[in-house]
Amino acid sequence: WNVALVEAREPSPWRNDAPDLRVFALAPDSMSMLDSLDVGRAVRSARAPAYRHMEIWDAAGGGALHFDADRFARRELGWIVENALLVDRLWNALASESISVHAPARVEAIEQDADHATLRLDGGRRLQARLVVAADGAASTVRDLAGIETTAHDYHEGGLVAYVDTALPLSATCYQRFLPTGPLAFLPVDTHRSSIVWTLPAAEAERLRALDDAGFEIALTDASGGRLGEVRLTSARAVFPLRRQLATAYRSGRLVLVGDAAHVVHPLAGQGVNLGL
Repeated sequence: WNVALVEAREPSPWRNDAPDLRVFALAPDSMSMLDSLDVGRAVRSARAPAYRHMEIWDAAGGGALHFDADRFARRELGWIVENALLVDRLWNALASESISVHAPARVEAIEQDADHATLRLDGGRRLQARLVVAADGAASTVRDLAGIETTAHDYHEGGLVAYVDTALPLSATCYQRFLPTGPLAFLPVDTHRSSIVWTLPAAEAERLRALDDAGFEIALTDASGGRLGEVRLTSARAVFPLRRQLATAYRSGRLVLVGDAAHVVHPLAGQGVNLGL
């Protein structure tokens, strides 16, 4: 395959001392795909802690669900990977492949005939290909230029994310507690440190984001039911609006949609990036 990549801007280099608030729980199949591209080892050697267990329970009561890697004869259930790290390692891997990179560049028009699709880039350059893959995210310009519509549902919820330290060790375990307002997840990145994803009604998410650190820590400890002891905030907080968005078609002639350009899903089960891959 003769491949060209059109990217609006080069990504900023990943920094070990500035963890990205956006993290993924990569499933084994996704990591195997990265291994097949000779990228997986570079990701894991930088910072991609594995998790071996999951514990899920409901604040309303009842027993907990437990998942264990040993029961599946695996060394791990998955890995916690920062978005910026994954992008950085994939971008660096381009240099060893025969891929023509156009960055910064934007697609301004798409034309198709029976044999080819032609992209016109800003600056006037044209690229012709047998296949165009729109992998440019939820607000896909390429999808819009192809005339593919989307259907959307706003959950009126926000995903509040941050890094926290817990008094009790995480033991390579992902924890998720279901609350009346939405699920709260702790994703382990170190012995006592985790990335949280707290799904809340939009207004409540913003209220908690704006609380002082002490007030937020009390609220988070209470929301976790004290399962991991007292919780201490170690980073800034951010809120991402949550919605479902599905393209009405995944193909138009010689153009196909992948990833968030095709489907945006609720982060409840942490499957967005895995479905994309």
